[in-house]
Order: sequence, then structure tokens, then C-alpha cells
Amino acid sequence: MHSITSIVMMSACLQITCQVYEAFDAWKQLVHLLCSCVDAVSRHPHLYMQLLSVLHQHVSEIPEDFFIDIVSRHNFLTDALRSLFENIEAADDAALDVKNRSKRFRAHLERKFNWDFGAETGEYAPVVVDLDA
Repeated sequence: MHSITSIVMMSACLQITCQVYEAFDAWKQLVHLLCSCVDAVSRHPHLYMQLLSVLHQHVSEIPEDFFIDIVSRHNFLTDALRSLFENIEAADDAALDVKNRSKRFRAHLERKFNWDFGAETGEYAPVVVDLDA
């Protein structure tokens, strides 16, 4: 196992078992970093195979609302995973195993949590206007 995925696992375990916020913050930062690396997907396929497995395990163990920022009601994990799935999909030279595991994990999350990774977000999101108001 790559040492970075071991750190991701350890920080999640510390958060879950000991309620250490700094461990959760470290987990969030590592997940964000790994999910946003465009070139690493192709260069380190074993790392991303492990990362997808580790994240699948973490998401299975933790309730959905755990990932929501109380102040902004924003789920940072969906943004990080959207970036990861887009990076894997866009990487032409990414390993087929990584792409297949990514597709299965994405489908699992969409079924389990009703998350839509295909929807536009941010400034590109469609705007809904209530004409009855």
C-alpha cells in the first residue's frame, strides 16, 4: 500500500474513533489533493486503485451528512469526487482497471446517496427561476 493512502486511512480512523478534528481536516486536505491531481492518475495507477478502494470503504462507514459543512451546507466530498472522476475519465493513458473501478464507485455513490456527478456546478449550473413568485 502506498504510504499516502495509509495516511488517508489513519486520519479517517483517528477522526472516527477518537473524534480528532485535526485528523478529519488532514483527511479532507489529502482527499482534495489526490482527487485534483490530473497527471498523477496516469503516472500512479496503483495509488488510484488503492485510493478508490479506501474512499469506498470510508464512505460506506460514515453517514452521508458527515461530509456536509454545517455553515455552508456544502458537501466537499462530492466536489472532490467529481474532480477525481473527471480526471480519471479525461486521462487517455489511465489504466483500464482504474477507469473501471472509478465507474463502479461512481455508480455506487449515485445509487446509495443520490449524488449526481454529471450535474453542472458553480457558475455553470443551470439557474431555476420560480415564475409563480
